[in-house]
Amino acid sequence: MEVVRQPQKAPAIGIVAALSREVGGLLGSGRWERLPGDAASRLYRGTVGGADVVVCVSGMGRAAAEDAAEDLLQRFHPEAVLSLGFAGGLAPHLAPGALVVPDAIVPANAPDDRLRPDAALLRRARDALSAVNAPHARGPLLTASHVVAAPSDKARLGVETGALAVDMESAWVGMACRRRETPFLAVRAVVDGVGDALPPFLVAAAAGDSGLRRVAPLLARPWLLPRLLRLARADASARASLTAFVEAFAAAWTARTREPEGA
Repeated sequence: MEVVRQPQKAPAIGIVAALSREVGGLLGSGRWERLPGDAASRLYRGTVGGADVVVCVSGMGRAAAEDAAEDLLQRFHPEAVLSLGFAGGLAPHLAPGALVVPDAIVPANAPDDRLRPDAALLRRARDALSAVNAPHARGPLLTASHVVAAPSDKARLGVETGALAVDMESAWVGMACRRRETPFLAVRAVVDGVGDALPPFLVAAAAGDSGLRRVAPLLARPWLLPRLLRLARADASARASLTAFVEAFAAAWTARTREPEGA
């Protein structure tokens, strides 16, 4: 007798992250199934806070983010999508580990084409932030075409755009969601503050998704070790903030969807 498989229900939340480190805390807890996908990205499905979640690790930059978001939307039809990951701080008051939940996302190549995250998702994000023990802020997020490594460049972009932080993927994930009319939200955790310079070799390592602990022993530059250790601590703090946020956000999502109509 032929067994007919019932189609799997669409996940509640889809997550696009550029690097495995950004979702390492999330994937390290609970049970996740590795899903088949193309060689350019990695897909995982699991449950967080009672919500069905698909995570896509896309790789850095516009092309990788757009391809991953389109694939996620076409294959799984999630109810909502989060662009999740690290960011560079552009505002002096944002320390490493601080969360930025942008109310507008500004593509560097088209600053007038601002994306507005879904209002209902922003409200749920506020509920989640109240349960997360991390500093947080709302304001614009800049999506750039390259890693902004120099403090002078970060300070200039913060003044020119009014953005609190900079990433390389959120605008492109958001545009894919806008084309498919899927609710979208970006959440970023600051790793390097506005005054922190990123050494070139570290930028190259990030593009290859190498962990800081694997990079440090290879260095023949002992004078950079204190800076690397600070960045490693910032990396861990940002990852912990993102993990706590997603867990709280998913729990708030589940609680809202279980409320009786009219409540």
